[in-house]
Amino acid sequence: MQKSAIIMGKILPYLGIALTVEMMLFILGQYHFHAAFHKPILLLTLSLIFLLATSGLGALISSFSTTQTQAVQFSVFFLLPVFLLSGAFAPVSQLPFGFRLFSYAFPLTYFCHACREINVYSGGIANLAADLILLSLGALVTCLIATLRLRQTEL
Repeated sequence: MQKSAIIMGKILPYLGIALTVEMMLFILGQYHFHAAFHKPILLLTLSLIFLLATSGLGALISSFSTTQTQAVQFSVFFLLPVFLLSGAFAPVSQLPFGFRLFSYAFPLTYFCHACREINVYSGGIANLAADLILLSLGALVTCLIATLRLRQTEL
């Protein structure tokens, strides 16, 4: 069996589940809470790329782990700064310079910026190009490195 098939088999089910949950949340938000989503197709495309990037990051973390417990511990250690530094709670521009540079390593930073651009400012694809490119690059790099790391190990 090819190692890339193992990585895809690890990523695709979670991607499917996440997209299903996201669609349910969109429907619930729109019809029950009457939340307005500007450019929902663009928002779903952005979400798909973000989910690929974060799933690739999860596969990369698990490629460095020898047990499931170790992978969970790495994930928790990694996720705490991601949430705090990504701009989800406070704008990245308000962070000190060093932390701001560090925050650009996280896919959530680009996702938060792009979501704000779409829903608050009704930004189009031109406003999101950098975020989409960087998220796509992150998805590609993390999946590729996870596959290469898996090739180095024995199954």
